[in-house]
Amino acid sequence: MNNKIDKYNLKSNLIGNELVLTWDKNGEYHSVITFEWRSRVIHMLIDVDTSLKSRTDVITINIDGETSRFGVGRAFIGAGVIGKQPKIETHENYLSITQEKNRIIIKDKPKETKALISEGITPFKIINIPSCV
Repeated sequence: MNNKIDKYNLKSNLIGNELVLTWDKNGEYHSVITFEWRSRVIHMLIDVDTSLKSRTDVITINIDGETSRFGVGRAFIGAGVIGKQPKIETHENYLSITQEKNRIIIKDKPKETKALISEGITPFKIINIPSCV
């Protein structure tokens, strides 16, 4: 399922145990998305800021009343991590978030390597069509 969800072409793509968010705009980009993962509501703010020779990609997540901010900063002299990714989990699964240029991959993963994800059931549900911030 592929949906365009804001004026800057933020697209969501649900594929089994993955929610992939992509956008076409280079340069500064700000958007908000709310989704449900295993009955837990997650609010995600995506901030991309650029200047002449640098770029920061920061995600702010609010879940269960707690806010976490993390991401990646890049400049012509190097790169570094911003903040710490929160540990979002249930009894049997955890959420993995990978940031790439103009793309975020959110995966539902089992804690046990032998566990299988049920076929045909997606753990994600888009709740709110976001507006550009």
